[in-house]
Amino acid sequence: MRKEWQFRRKSCKKATKLPTKGSKNGLAKPYFEKVVELFGSETTKYKSDLMKSHSYLGAYYQLVAKDNVKAGENWKKLLLIDPENKQAKDALLLLNQGKK
Repeated sequence: MRKEWQFRRKSCKKATKLPTKGSKNGLAKPYFEKVVELFGSETTKYKSDLMKSHSYLGAYYQLVAKDNVKAGENWKKLLLIDPENKQAKDALLLLNQGKK
């Protein structure tokens, strides 16, 4: 359990400290994906870290990778954790408008 906690903390810290220009290259993506992979089923315990992860991944897939399916999946997962999240609601609205 201790190693798990240390990995989670290191991954989140490393991902959030990457320079903004790195977001366009997806440098933080593997770290946030690992957080989701390891702790995605424990939404209550790791709520904050999962919210950051899904928020980053949703934005990355929508704006950089142009993968609206994966973007939508991450925004919906974020809304499951935080149903009032404005960023996720707005992003899903834009995705749905693009489908029309």
